[in-house]
Amino acid sequence: MTLNTNEYKPHSGTLKALFMTRPLMLSFMLALVLTACTTNPPENQVKLEGTPAQSKLQFVDLQQFDSDLAHSLSKEMPTVEIDFYGKVTPNNLPERLRPWMASLEANGGTVRLASTESTVTTRSPLLLIGVLSSLWSAAKMGADIKSKLDYKKTKGYNATIYIKTAPDGEVVVEKVLLTQQPPVKVP
Repeated sequence: MTLNTNEYKPHSGTLKALFMTRPLMLSFMLALVLTACTTNPPENQVKLEGTPAQSKLQFVDLQQFDSDLAHSLSKEMPTVEIDFYGKVTPNNLPERLRPWMASLEANGGTVRLASTESTVTTRSPLLLIGVLSSLWSAAKMGADIKSKLDYKKTKGYNATIYIKTAPDGEVVVEKVLLTQQPPVKVP
């Protein structure tokens, strides 16, 4: 079957009527533009909004740890404890944790070292120097980190890095405890 062009006539009247109604067309285009401009919130924000903040976190070197820590700090938990699965020495804090400590200091907090044991006998007197130099290099990151939104949530917190002596005699980090700073009293 062949199509005779003389017999086929598009409904030009319908299209003409559609384009003749400018207010309707402008409203349609405006609605299209507005819906195209909306953005969805980040996936981790949507996922965390309904979940309660955790006061105890297990450190895992994944982006999810950053999201969980930021969520807990944004809910202004009085304390947030970070525990470790493996051995972490004070001289080798995980790369993912260093920016959090640097940001904490850059935002007015303090990072200190404490022992969970009554006495910690270190095999090397350089342990404290190693921890301090690690924190100092992390503090240099502070200026760059201060601008990242998640890290800003450390404002108002202090950190204590608790160390202990492992059975093999090595000094390891047991946990990191973030605590809210006491409110500033205005006279």
